[in-house]
Amino acid sequence: MVIESKLNRIFASWGGLQSIPEGYRSPQAHSKASLSKLAKARNPREIHLLARSDLNVNGHNAAFAHFSIDRSGMLLRKANKREIRSIHVHCPDSDRFFILYLSSTEEELVGDSLRILDRLKESFACHEKRDLIAT
Repeated sequence: MVIESKLNRIFASWGGLQSIPEGYRSPQAHSKASLSKLAKARNPREIHLLARSDLNVNGHNAAFAHFSIDRSGMLLRKANKREIRSIHVHCPDSDRFFILYLSSTEEELVGDSLRILDRLKESFACHEKRDLIAT
């Protein structure tokens, strides 16, 4: 799912915890692996980790990361710098993971998107496996 405005994008993804490779079973390891994967896939000129912290999202272990990525180069005629914030949440009760990404072009225009990202994070609610199975 993607929420997009002129300069900001919020991405949400989710899946089963069993689909995550064994070494990335914590939100912190999952977050680090996602950043490494992004760095390889996007071939950035520069990538800088600006902040990383552990979170508790409604009783769930989670990881926050904030980094900048610069894809400017000789082939790109304009600057292509983005600020990216991510929240990785793992829910063992539902056997699922959830990831939120906020990507913006200019730091001063992030305000509303940061509030939206925070509201999405705060609205996260756990549904145990038995609640997810139709009866």
